[in-house]
Amino acid sequence: MAFKLDKKPYYKWPVTCSTPADGGAQESESFTVYFARIGQERVNEIIEKLLRRNTQIKNGERLDDDLLELTDVFVANEVLVGWEEITNEGEEVPYTSSTKERFLNEEGVASAIVSAWAESKQADTAKKQTSRKSRGIG
Repeated sequence: MAFKLDKKPYYKWPVTCSTPADGGAQESESFTVYFARIGQERVNEIIEKLLRRNTQIKNGERLDDDLLELTDVFVANEVLVGWEEITNEGEEVPYTSSTKERFLNEEGVASAIVSAWAESKQADTAKKQTSRKSRGIG
């Protein structure tokens, strides 16, 4: 398939979010988000910072200054540009700046969105690597 240069400015991706429920259980909810197509340099920058942040947190280290504002809500706010299957009392919730802010502040939502976004980038990278190897490149 030929590369299409003029793509939609977003792509749809499934997200599953688990949140605590009564009785010590986890409730799993699924929805579809629209991720912005951002430039490769910005993708690389975000992923590199997320990896550094996660490593520093795991090692109990103080976060570097450039990582302090790199929260899941910050990243999700940058990459999320729409959604489907978000409801309130059975009614679809429209995507607006105020509903987006409220949604991203729900427990676990921003983290699930950032994980799904990173997964979408890894899936893309894996496909490229497989494609290169199948052609004898790399």
